[in-house]
Amino acid sequence: MKEFPFASAVISVYVHATESEEKVSGVLKFLLPKGVAVDASKVKGHYGNPITMLNAKVDGTADIRELWRILFESLSAQEVEKIKRSVPDLVDGSCRLYLRFDKQQACEEKLALVGSGDAIHVKFKVLVYPAKQGAAIVAVEKFLQGGPV
Repeated sequence: MKEFPFASAVISVYVHATESEEKVSGVLKFLLPKGVAVDASKVKGHYGNPITMLNAKVDGTADIRELWRILFESLSAQEVEKIKRSVPDLVDGSCRLYLRFDKQQACEEKLALVGSGDAIHVKFKVLVYPAKQGAAIVAVEKFLQGGPV
């Protein structure tokens, strides 16, 4: 069995005043393992418009593995290949793998990577020693070589 390199994950998404908070939180419930709580906080946008920020923290190996499985079962083969090719661009200096998914497509239970814009943000903490970006990239690439799950 290949080594699972992730220690935790955080999912976050902004819900604008023109969107249904219920619909967007439903997307998170679709993506998250059972029992993972979603926290909501109210913030103001650049022009004073109300925005709700939804966050969920996923801890524990079983839940993180389940989140990874759900995400990758919801991706097309082309999207999985994009992730594999883009790992060096998706891992930061804090050893976090950043994935951003189109919020509108996620509302239809389809996941597609996006580089920016209105997205669902997923951050996986990569557990490596030493905790260096290069080591995290290698760990994620090695993990993905044998398939996404």
